Amino acid sequence: MATDFTTFSRHHKKTSPLDCDVKVIHAHLRRVVSTEDNTMVPIPWEGVRLVRSVAIVTEAVNAVAWEIDLELNAAGGTEMMTMSVAKSSAVGAIFEASVTTQSACERLSAKEGTRDAINIESNAAAGTPTGAVNIYMMFEPEMV
Repeated sequence: MATDFTTFSRHHKKTSPLDCDVKVIHAHLRRVVSTEDNTMVPIPWEGVRLVRSVAIVTEAVNAVAWEIDLELNAAGGTEMMTMSVAKSSAVGAIFEASVTTQSACERLSAKEGTRDAINIESNAAAGTPTGAVNIYMMFEPEMV
């Protein structure tokens, strides 16, 4: 008896296996320059919104403040969230981002060319910057 495999087709949801799943993107940043640094992170899902972002210090930060901004799609793009890592922060310190432009955090999609990436802008104060953080960006599916 022959088996017809053409009648079966696997179906995937557009965002993840379960629409209620929280999705996380992780990025590691090191302070190696005393000027602005940009890191582009693509969004691999469709129909999500950025709801929270935290930075956890993994290497002690020297005695100057460190600002981290999340921008929509490009360096200099619309600011989505911002956080400030305090000067002299020890390993394990946690800093949470605050939303600056809610509309920029919504309707993110891998298939939308103007909303398919997040630029992480790192602004270190002048001097010899040291320190590193893990940044976690948390996403939820858009409920439309």
